[in-house]
Amino acid sequence: MWLRRTRRGRDAIDGRDRYPQAQDLPSRARLTVDEADREPDGTPGRLRDVTRNARRPLLLLLTGAVAPAFALTACASASSTASSTASAGAHVAIPATAQTVTLSLNYGGNADGRIPPAPVTVTSPAKVSEVAGLVAGQPPKQPAGAISCPASDGKALTLVFRADPGGRVVATAVLGLDGCEFTDLTVSAKDRTLGEYGSARSMADRVLAAAGVAWKLPPFAWPIAS
Repeated sequence: MWLRRTRRGRDAIDGRDRYPQAQDLPSRARLTVDEADREPDGTPGRLRDVTRNARRPLLLLLTGAVAPAFALTACASASSTASSTASAGAHVAIPATAQTVTLSLNYGGNADGRIPPAPVTVTSPAKVSEVAGLVAGQPPKQPAGAISCPASDGKALTLVFRADPGGRVVATAVLGLDGCEFTDLTVSAKDRTLGEYGSARSMADRVLAAAGVAWKLPPFAWPIAS
């Protein structure tokens, strides 16, 4: 840093020496110090003024550095929000290759010798499509996260979708008839839990009606045998 005597009796200090970040400022940009404010050992005291030419480049430098930071933060937030929204609203579809659906009823472990009806296979394309739409059209599990469910002994309506009778399985749905009564749907080896709490029983009634199968669902809990 160097000093020079000015006509006003002050020493001019080259700001580029004391502040390396100002290396690119014009040479006329100077920081001035009053001689009266010198330290006892002769070194310059506190800075008193920044010329107009020096102030403008510094403000522009700060503005240029801060603005991109805010822009990046806003972009990241928007991207995160969009991603979360897309994940929450995503629905799975049962493949259109499903041409048949086999329905089977499980009376659970406490049926006390009661025997469910034999499985039924539906081959009508219109009925298969309607059943698939009902099951896959449910929202993701609600409420989300871990919840406490009533005891279940396995009562359920199971739907197996195939490309043709006895052929490759393309999707499986298990509608719980006790416990939390959710729907478990498996497509392409990926399991998903669908529906609102306690909704699978009413969904099972709709599925039976769409498939044209006149079954009566078992009660939530079988009466205790005397």
